[in-house]
Amino acid sequence: MSELNIYFAWEPVLSFPESRYEYPHAVTNYVDEHYSKASVYRWAFFKAKQDLSTDAKQFPQAVYVGETENLARRLRGYLHPGPSQATNKRIKEYLDRELDLGTIIDLSILRFENFHIIIDKEQCNARLVAESGLGNP
Repeated sequence: MSELNIYFAWEPVLSFPESRYEYPHAVTNYVDEHYSKASVYRWAFFKAKQDLSTDAKQFPQAVYVGETENLARRLRGYLHPGPSQATNKRIKEYLDRELDLGTIIDLSILRFENFHIIIDKEQCNARLVAESGLGNP
């Protein structure tokens, strides 16, 4: 049996330094400057009475994980989906419904240590997977 260990963490998306993004707030200049890049992101949904800042062991009730070439642009798409953007409309409807229920919605990006995927063991051929390369198909 093979083993795969990837060290990762979900880092909150910030609207301003030390200020978490809160849906459905507008995309700030800070978001444009720091998140206009390829990302793996997660919307996490927590019960209304939980405080995200005090207990790191909390588990969300539901999550949506996605990937994008530009997180700031994707966020704008969720806030103002175009008529042909079915996925953006679906996610916006879900986000709005959960917000109306008092759910705490947290947007985070995936941070991970670089790792290699072995393509050909005999030829010692491997591919590096790194955050900086997420935009490369």
